[in-house]
Amino acid sequence: MSQKTKARWKLILNLATFVAMAILTYAIRHQIWDSVRNLHKVHAYLLLLLPVWQILNYDAYTRQYRDLFKTLGEHIHYRFLYKVTLELNFVNHVFPSGGVSGFSYFSLRMKEKNVSTAKSSLVQLLRFVMVFLSFQLLQVIALIMLSFSGHVNRLVLLSAGSLSTLVIVGTIVIAYVIGSKQRIHSFFGFLTQMFNKIVHVVRPKHPETINVIR
Repeated sequence: MSQKTKARWKLILNLATFVAMAILTYAIRHQIWDSVRNLHKVHAYLLLLLPVWQILNYDAYTRQYRDLFKTLGEHIHYRFLYKVTLELNFVNHVFPSGGVSGFSYFSLRMKEKNVSTAKSSLVQLLRFVMVFLSFQLLQVIALIMLSFSGHVNRLVLLSAGSLSTLVIVGTIVIAYVIGSKQRIHSFFGFLTQMFNKIVHVVRPKHPETINVIR
């Protein structure tokens, strides 16, 4: 692809992004106005700390990206990754697609540094996994603090504890399964057999909806 074509597509992408941002701003205009009207209820010092926390947040993500790329043998400058991190936040908000837009855009930007799509996608995936695991740790800490506060109903604590335990156990099971190719085949083979049995109850003439090739 020539430089002229790249510049043209970049211009088209930027225009589409600004149009999408304008549409989004118009769609949530009432929420924006409500936020402006309620600004007087917010403590000023806490509001002033938000930019600082955001800068530190982007810094943490940038260092995480840099270390992950370094592990894969790619040395990307901090300044470039910080800029990409800011762009990713913008893209994921303008195009809310559960992170899919971010994956595509991240791979596109990393090609400027001659990083393959496989490596950039792996780094993004590892980032989401690590954030998910860190949230689980924070969830356990918050649940413990909540239980000692004495201001929460026991039923709420039981429900929250059960859900937290289910998420943690599920994460451990998934990590154990994907740790071995044989376990992956066995696990999905078991799920397939169970699915076939359930479908067979509804459709007796189709004993094997999914054919498992062993």
